[in-house]
Amino acid sequence: MYDKSDNGRLPAPYEWNPTRQDAAEANRPPDATLLQLFKQEIAVNDEFRDCEQLVSPTLFHERDSSSARGQDEAGTRRQYSFPADLLNLNHLPDIPYEAMVANLQPVFYATFKSHVFLEDLDIASLSDGQDSPPPFLAFSLACLASVWLSTLTPGTYEQSNYFYPTVDLPSTLFWAGVKVWAAMIEIDNREVRRPESAIATVLLATYGMLSADQAHWARTTNIMAYSATMMKQLPPTPSSRILVSYGLLVDVLRAVVFNDVPNFSTTELVIMMPSSADSFPATYKRLLQEPAGTLPADISSRGDAILLLSAVLCDTLFVRRSYSTLLHQPARGDVEGSAAQQPFPFNPYAALSPESEMRRQYAALQGALDRWSQNFGQCVEKDILALFYFCRLFVSCPELTELPRRVGYALEPTDGDWGVRAAARSSDMIPIEVSEEAASAAWSVLHYINVTAEGPKRSQQVWMPIALFCSALVIWQSLLCRSGSGGRRGTLKVLNAFIRELEQLPWPCCGKMSRALERIIADEQ
Repeated sequence: MYDKSDNGRLPAPYEWNPTRQDAAEANRPPDATLLQLFKQEIAVNDEFRDCEQLVSPTLFHERDSSSARGQDEAGTRRQYSFPADLLNLNHLPDIPYEAMVANLQPVFYATFKSHVFLEDLDIASLSDGQDSPPPFLAFSLACLASVWLSTLTPGTYEQSNYFYPTVDLPSTLFWAGVKVWAAMIEIDNREVRRPESAIATVLLATYGMLSADQAHWARTTNIMAYSATMMKQLPPTPSSRILVSYGLLVDVLRAVVFNDVPNFSTTELVIMMPSSADSFPATYKRLLQEPAGTLPADISSRGDAILLLSAVLCDTLFVRRSYSTLLHQPARGDVEGSAAQQPFPFNPYAALSPESEMRRQYAALQGALDRWSQNFGQCVEKDILALFYFCRLFVSCPELTELPRRVGYALEPTDGDWGVRAAARSSDMIPIEVSEEAASAAWSVLHYINVTAEGPKRSQQVWMPIALFCSALVIWQSLLCRSGSGGRRGTLKVLNAFIRELEQLPWPCCGKMSRALERIIADEQ
């Protein structure tokens, strides 16, 4: 690309003459022989002998029994070189053998594959004709399958095929998938342009978001950022728009749980609706700005309804973070109560202020939910209505993300999030006022989530544990506010109804959520 100087060296950067071919040359894939030579060097070099574990999950299980892992004859830790050091082999837990990982994949297709969006995604066809999916995708499928294995009817699958008592199987598969995926994209960056990589990371993020381990949560934040970037670069196909729709749903729920901002933005989602030929940006703009009844008639599927709710929840998170300082200020005479609870019709002649702009945006989101209800309220199932009322709860109570931290279920903000830390410290001293609308939405969430009656197919939706837990915390604050204003009209024992529903869900986070609610009830006594 650049002419060498007379002595054969490449010119210094300031000596280069830019040409129109520079960008094309820089992004041109390397010659195929380069990767082959790289693999050959790894294969023949004893320093990289552990890299062969990237080939198959079986090799993770075949440990060297003659000596402890990562120790040489002198008893010191072996220092692995790139790319083996990416796997952190000294701390890698035992990985289930390949047969178990393969046996868990049918369990995934029998359980979690029926989740909204995933049921329309042909995951099996993503392997480009290969007999088995890539290792990181196999681990992600097995991870979610191991969570839902307990919900299957006894005798459906031979339980001995999945008996692995020495490890926490879902957690082990999660870490295996994350480490193998990170190592493979570091070795061959072309993996990030494959849809298998995007679906594997979003499935791993699904488990990480609904786990009960802060190490999982921190890693989930990282891989979800990668996943969102990969999804934005996928070619516009029917499969990619379904995958992006599911990715948006997982990302906004992750942001709610972690008190974070989504990696997606509704303004950059230039995709088609999941089940129609209509554009998502145009449809969402209609939902936000135009009167009721203006959505196209062919937008009526479950996927369309959930994508629009995810978009509303995404914008609510951005608005809340943008005005987080105002949300924690004491009420003034001209702005009474929470700004989200006061209707504020748009007036182009009103004086612009942060408070008025915040109230206008929250009113627009409330109007979008009203129009969604008129278009979808009579034609969707109860599990989607539970998500709708959770969105209404979040818009009506923007301080909702503070509540999990108050009961010990949240990630602490990092040192870099100085604004979030300051708001979190001040929020402990400010009572959260819960409006009647927010309390009503919280009870509606419980009303529409009935795990026993709905069955496993409808109870596996990823928003259910989050919606139940947040709704229970809002009811808790509502009862406390009523007590402080002159008398309690209820008891915190009503939270047992939320606990019973959470205990029937198999996600690891449900146990931690239930214990947090039980502590609230115990403190009352």
